[in-house]
Amino acid sequence: MADSFAKILEEIENWKVPAELETFLIRTDAPSRSDQTLSFYAYAYERAFEALADKALERWRGGGYLQLPVFYLARHSIELHLKSTIATYADYTRDPSPDCGHRLLDLWNELKRQFNLASMPDQEEWGHHCERLIHHIHNIDPTGKSFRYPAKRDGKLFDYTYVELQGLVEAHNHITTYCDASIDMLGEYAIVF
Repeated sequence: MADSFAKILEEIENWKVPAELETFLIRTDAPSRSDQTLSFYAYAYERAFEALADKALERWRGGGYLQLPVFYLARHSIELHLKSTIATYADYTRDPSPDCGHRLLDLWNELKRQFNLASMPDQEEWGHHCERLIHHIHNIDPTGKSFRYPAKRDGKLFDYTYVELQGLVEAHNHITTYCDASIDMLGEYAIVF
């Protein structure tokens, strides 16, 4: 037993990562300016969420241990979509938005404020549905931390929450598509008026 442990230690000492793999994060110019926009990040996280959620649904119908990163990825994607839509409207209304942090409900309320400033029509049924979804997520995870960490800074555990993955996929799709449609609608609205 001691010989096998010594052999493992020897292998570790002799094992080296190839030099070209030691530096895998490289600061460089972005391929295009659009690669550093909120809309690009929102799209990237949306696609990452969809890919991971598809695999999780395919392999583990209940989500298993993947429910934590899948939910967090969905939540971050939703946050980026809201921020991108708010930024687009703020550019149009010329009224900058306050920093809403990571609180989805605050972001949603700011989006509604920007809609109002842009004289967009009131939310219809789809907007009200998305608002209920935002409230549901906010009630469980208001700050975006309860799926990233098991406990608060004071050591108190977050309440355990099971994620029904198919419902999450549908909620994510509704909210992110609503954001995208709102940007499209502003483009159409701005042309007409």
